[in-house]
Amino acid sequence: AALANLKCLMELTLCGMAFDNDCISKICKSCPNLQVLNLTWPDVNSSYVWSVKITDDVLVDIASCTKLKELGLGYCSRVKNAQALSTMLMSLPDLQKLNLTSIPAVCDNVIISLAESCPKMKRLKLQNCVVNPCSLYAIGKFCTQLEYLDVRGKAIQTDSAWKALGEGCSELQTVLAQNMSAEARINLQFLCPKLKIRLREQSPQSLEAVCEQIRGENVNAVS
Repeated sequence: AALANLKCLMELTLCGMAFDNDCISKICKSCPNLQVLNLTWPDVNSSYVWSVKITDDVLVDIASCTKLKELGLGYCSRVKNAQALSTMLMSLPDLQKLNLTSIPAVCDNVIISLAESCPKMKRLKLQNCVVNPCSLYAIGKFCTQLEYLDVRGKAIQTDSAWKALGEGCSELQTVLAQNMSAEARINLQFLCPKLKIRLREQSPQSLEAVCEQIRGENVNAVS
């Protein structure tokens, strides 16, 4: 009876609370106007982080909330079906914020599907997910409003992929990544004027080498 009164509910955060497929399914079916659904586990260091019970079976119910603008599924480690995750994302074209941190189902096919289906995306967390260059190319091509991207962890990238991201996502303000070359960082900073990126991890020698290369390319272009 209580759920029947939730048709006007627009935002729901259950971070750190006990819920399962049945609970989330009933909520999604009772809240057609839901715009924010956050199920991300709040403390990665908690011994309960792996106890989140929702599985692939509930994704079809989340997909029915077609007005969602923000969805948090971070650390929902029992979501393992890439096709089910892709299908859900294709039903949520208005998503602007998405957290898929440490979800086993995330792969390049999933990321490409979300990029193609969610062009309004502004904040995307893919920490500890498999993110290869083809994923960055897709994000750069389709998610042109992106402001925040987290690909720390398993991501393996190339300078050309970072450049493609920068060329497509000029509104980027924050990028969190590991093992990014100095050249890629400088290119991103040039392509994304609002980007908050720090170069202090790079040694003076490596930065100088990149600067020399860029100066050389500019001279050749002029001549």
